[in-house]
Amino acid sequence: MNQRTIPLILILTALLTACSARYNRMQHDLHVLSEKNQADTVFTSTAEAQRLVRYFRHHGTPNERMLAHYLLGRAYSDMHDAPMAIECFKDAIEAADTTSEDCDYRQLGIVNIQMANLFYHQNLLSEMILHANAAEHCAMMIKDTLLSLTMAAQKVSAYSRLNMPDSIIAIGQRVSRMYKKLGRSDLSAIALCSSIDPYVERGEYEKAKSYMDIYESESRRFDGKGNIEKGCEIYYYTKGKYYLAIHQYDSAEYWFRKELREGRDFSNQNAASRGLAQLFRECHEPDSAAKYALYSYEMNDSMYAQMATRDVKQMQSLYDYSHYAKIAQKKALEAHMQERRLWIACIGIFVVALIAYIIYSLDKKRRERLIKEYEESVKQLGTANYMLVQLRDKEIRSEDVIRRLEAIVSEQKEKISRLPFRQLDSIGSMKEKIMSSSSYRTIATCAQRGKELSDEEKALVREIVISQIPKFYEYISSVEAELSMLEYQVCLLTRLYFKPLEISNMLGISQPYVTKMRNSILQKLFNEGHSVRELDELLQRIC
Repeated sequence: MNQRTIPLILILTALLTACSARYNRMQHDLHVLSEKNQADTVFTSTAEAQRLVRYFRHHGTPNERMLAHYLLGRAYSDMHDAPMAIECFKDAIEAADTTSEDCDYRQLGIVNIQMANLFYHQNLLSEMILHANAAEHCAMMIKDTLLSLTMAAQKVSAYSRLNMPDSIIAIGQRVSRMYKKLGRSDLSAIALCSSIDPYVERGEYEKAKSYMDIYESESRRFDGKGNIEKGCEIYYYTKGKYYLAIHQYDSAEYWFRKELREGRDFSNQNAASRGLAQLFRECHEPDSAAKYALYSYEMNDSMYAQMATRDVKQMQSLYDYSHYAKIAQKKALEAHMQERRLWIACIGIFVVALIAYIIYSLDKKRRERLIKEYEESVKQLGTANYMLVQLRDKEIRSEDVIRRLEAIVSEQKEKISRLPFRQLDSIGSMKEKIMSSSSYRTIATCAQRGKELSDEEKALVREIVISQIPKFYEYISSVEAELSMLEYQVCLLTRLYFKPLEISNMLGISQPYVTKMRNSILQKLFNEGHSVRELDELLQRIC
């Protein structure tokens, strides 16, 4: 690997490590904030949630992005900023990837439930029904039947405000049947209660009475004396209306007065007084009718005053243009800055990649040039050394030729030493490297077939040794070694892991003569005290 590319790799590794560490930290913070929300912690600031949204907008999974936007919406909701909460919940829904198998439908359902509640309290009933349907679908996707039925039942209040009795009855019957299948007869009875009023209005009194009986006997909301649990007293008004419709005035009056006595909030007081006013009007008691009509009017005033105050606050938060104009402007500026940062990052990555490519290309060309120089020097060194061994073998003492060859040898050795190649392999890895080369396989094929090597193949043997084991070649080619040509060739082939029988075939000599050459090599290169069997190991150590 080129030394110049190492810093780039280290920088990229450091960047990836830093990004991974930051992602793990942000993921942890997201889970911590989610746990706080699940513990019903009331958020008093949006700073932490906004930080998570900024990060997960461009990082993490769609599920994490959805959760971050949802938590920001919850923070705005706790701070009574309904429009911003709705906007964040919309972002959370858009972030969900419903095409993915690991889509978190439970979290998506929770987001839709929050949206439905907000829209209901702002009297945006169509939107409330839309998100309740979405929440019901999510519950079915995760096979949470109870949650699905709960969301279906919640739509009844919206349909009631919209005066859609058919939808109320249809939902009540469907939910009741499903609860019955689940073995929840109490919830099944409660689901039917919403259908009593529509049946009374239609004049289907028998149906209304049957539902009343089921509700009172199976809902578990009544004690042994027929009193309903606290908070549900509005049922007395429904029951009073039923008796008023069938002209059982004493029973109607009983239930209206029971609600007036036990239901102390504005809604119950208004309903009970309205029911009594209608009752006395039908009984031709104008004084009592006027009395309760006036009381109902006063209760209406109080209710509308409360509703008006609430609606004014909601409208004020909804239409505080200056506040949301500033937020929109801030978001636009953040988006612009984010876009600029993205472009700068892309350009930076492109420049780094271009520089890395240029460095890699230049280094590749440089290495190719050095390899060619190395191979050429190896060939010249091998030829010069070979000629020196031949001269020594033939006892030719031409001083001029020897000096010229020795000068070539010295020049090529110096040139090779300056090239950036080093023999750093272990003996085991060196053997694998030598045997995996195509040149070695060519020589090995000759050995396997018992074929004598040609002059070109003998030159190839020298090139293998010079290129792979230059120190060994330098040692055996030295004048001090005084090896003959045959000893020189036996020594090279032995160092390349060939056996005596293979060497005899490759050099065209007998195996006993190879053994004789091995003894001679042992005496010339190594000290006394070694056997010929150790020659292979001794030669292997010279690397």
